[in-house]
Amino acid sequence: MRLHPLVGFGHLANWLEKRLNARNLSSFNSKLMGVVALLCAVVPIVGIAFYLAHCVKLPNYLNYPLECLMLYLAIGQRSLYEHTMPIARALAKNDLPTARKQVSYIVSRDTQQLTPKDIARASVESILENGHDGVIASLFYYLVGGVPLVVLHRLINTLDAMWGYKNSRFINFGWAAARFDDVMGWPSGKVTALLYILHKRPIGAQWAAWHLSRHQASHYKSLNGGMVMAAGANTLGLCLGGENATYDGRTVHAPLLGEGREVCPSDIMASLALLKRTSRQFCLITMAIGGLVFLVSML
Repeated sequence: MRLHPLVGFGHLANWLEKRLNARNLSSFNSKLMGVVALLCAVVPIVGIAFYLAHCVKLPNYLNYPLECLMLYLAIGQRSLYEHTMPIARALAKNDLPTARKQVSYIVSRDTQQLTPKDIARASVESILENGHDGVIASLFYYLVGGVPLVVLHRLINTLDAMWGYKNSRFINFGWAAARFDDVMGWPSGKVTALLYILHKRPIGAQWAAWHLSRHQASHYKSLNGGMVMAAGANTLGLCLGGENATYDGRTVHAPLLGEGREVCPSDIMASLALLKRTSRQFCLITMAIGGLVFLVSML
């Protein structure tokens, strides 16, 4: 959606990066400019969200729909479906060139040599990880701190997606965005992993799956992303990672996440179904807590 606020924020982030991320800066100054760019991009928008939420007294019939709209704009579940369904359809038709092109929109690895299993695995990993970043984390932070915290997390996560690469251009400039995203993703990532594992079958296998996921995540490049993907993979009975993926001509071996069989194309739909069940579950939890708070406030 071109009119989505995050698209506009992405243009702002690109504008700031082009003007502040000079190539001849020292490591320290590049990190400093990254901090300045992050503050310039995030503080005004979060400040407006905080002002609207806490300083402008709107009647409930306007306030609640406005909060729902803000939360809807922050949640990226529809976008995730729109990006991954074409991959599943292309694989079902054995249209490998189209599947490779479509998966290149959601992953940063080189996709030209990916096999159908590689494409399915990359898609499942993206669904499970972005299920946290774009869906569960927004619901979690709405429950914890309302709309301003939702906006803060979504903006930081977007900057990490744009600036968090470990290449010569962003290794220092994107340092602040990546670290801030790690901090904000730690509690929501644990909640997402727990919600994934609650769907593990048979009943009683959740405790072992949780410990295995924690152990596997400790060896992954991103502790939060590793925990979420390992939990989802263990729930689905899949084995993710373990492949040699190519990023900008550099081959990287990923540690194993999950336990079970190799990923197949049909697992794209299974991972989307898991995310759907998980988001519904968390919505019900949020509504129950909200109802309880309301009842207590009425006493």
